Amino acid sequence: MWQPRLLQIGYALSAVCYAVIPFVPAAVGRPLAIVATVIGLPGAVLAVSVLRYEVIKVLVRTVDILFFWTLGNVATVMLMFMFRDARATVVFQGLVAWQSCTFSDANVQGVRRFQMASCVVVLTVLAAGCSVHLDTIPELMDFTVVAYGDHKLRARDIVSNGLITVATVTARNVYRSRNVLLKLSSGSLIECASYRCLLALSQRNESAAGPSAVTVVPTGHVAASPSAPHIKTMRGDRLL
Repeated sequence: MWQPRLLQIGYALSAVCYAVIPFVPAAVGRPLAIVATVIGLPGAVLAVSVLRYEVIKVLVRTVDILFFWTLGNVATVMLMFMFRDARATVVFQGLVAWQSCTFSDANVQGVRRFQMASCVVVLTVLAAGCSVHLDTIPELMDFTVVAYGDHKLRARDIVSNGLITVATVTARNVYRSRNVLLKLSSGSLIECASYRCLLALSQRNESAAGPSAVTVVPTGHVAASPSAPHIKTMRGDRLL
């Protein structure tokens, strides 16, 4: 059984390989991509497995987060089709890791480590997006997605713009979560960095507030405890 520490190291090494692969010849990038996937995929799966399902249900109700998640998935899947070889395996690993980046507010454990991993993701995704835009990746197959008259929407345009947008928004969320950690004095409270709607979280069991209580932030952000067993969403006096 791999230890979490080894999984984190493997994930970091695979992220470095992800950033290097666009700049090396295809003959070198193919075996490197397979190695990066083997050592990094377990860590990506672990990052997804620790997400709180209750918080994810809240996040997917917002249009901006849902659009952000769709944009990253479309750009990543399209990049896999553009590679059309073993290098697509490391992109698939990035697709798995992308789920944890999109729903970062649902990660209420190891937030500081997650911030460090997100910084690496921002750099690697930005490097990949710029490489696709500048057409510097060896043997990358571009194709037309939509054609209307003399106008064509190329896969390279969708992937490059999507990845650069993903890197920008992820960097914004990392900055916001860093500010949240600096403001909160208690390590048992996690304030959502990307969810900006007016929302309140409370326990299903109306017992006395304790270490597992869910707190309402006056600004309308979300603050939840990692130990809270169940949460529900409320808007004003009306239960959603």
